[in-house]
Amino acid sequence: MVRLPRVQELSGLGRSTIYRLMAMQQFPNAVRLGPRAVGWRLSDIAAWNASRPCLQPGPATPAHRPIDTDTV
Repeated sequence: MVRLPRVQELSGLGRSTIYRLMAMQQFPNAVRLGPRAVGWRLSDIAAWNASRPCLQPGPATPAHRPIDTDTV
C-alpha cells in the first residue's frame, strides 16, 4: 500500500487530478486504511502507469518509468 504523496510521485499527477480521475473511474480507487486514512495498492498504480501511452520519445520520465514493485 502506498499513500498519496507516493502515488503523486509515481503517477506524476496532483491530488485534485487523482481524485477527479477516480471519480471518472479512470484511476485506481483508494482503499480505506482507517477512519481518516486511505492508500492505493502499488500493483494497481503500476498497472495504471503501464497502460498510459508515452506521448514523447526520449528518456522515461518518473511518471512513465516502470515501477519496480520489489523495491518500493
